[in-house]
Amino acid sequence: MGFKLRVYLDTSIINFLFADDAPEKKEITKEFFDKHVRLGIKIRHC
Repeated sequence: MGFKLRVYLDTSIINFLFADDAPEKKEITKEFFDKHVRLGIKIRHC
């Protein structure tokens, strides 16, 4: 039996993709999104 899991990401998480002043957090955030997009997990803006 499958179910959909919904996770709320605060906008500050998404903004780390553009945080040139925090390269470590930027890279971690990019890896997170790359991994989940590759797994086919849909990320929607609510």
